Amino acid sequence: MRHIDPNHPYPSLGQLYVFEKDEKIVSEPTSRVTELTGIDYNSLIDILGEPTYDTPSADEKVQKEWVVKYVPKDLADTPDSYIFRIYDYKTGSAWTTMTSLKEWSVGGVKGSNHVARELAELVTKLNHIKEL
Repeated sequence: MRHIDPNHPYPSLGQLYVFEKDEKIVSEPTSRVTELTGIDYNSLIDILGEPTYDTPSADEKVQKEWVVKYVPKDLADTPDSYIFRIYDYKTGSAWTTMTSLKEWSVGGVKGSNHVARELAELVTKLNHIKEL
């Protein structure tokens, strides 16, 4: 698991980790709880690294997906965390995802909407740093 920028300038927004391709990922079923907007594929690569899953899902509804562990600041001294999935949805092709998509779904367990929005805020702020 990769720790994403542990010394980022927004410590009040917690810490972010990304699962590697071959790591065992244990999580409950998820559904869309929020979104990331204004961020393209290459920016997500810059922030999160390579996707956890970089081939289309069996039903071809998802082309690229990052599985992330998010630890809000108030949980920093506990073993607790949240697992989220950042993914495209029904873009039709990896080409579209990689060249023109700027809105990503964030999937989480039921009731995790508020925490997912914190995660989205952190990724958005990290993206703004990369743009400077």
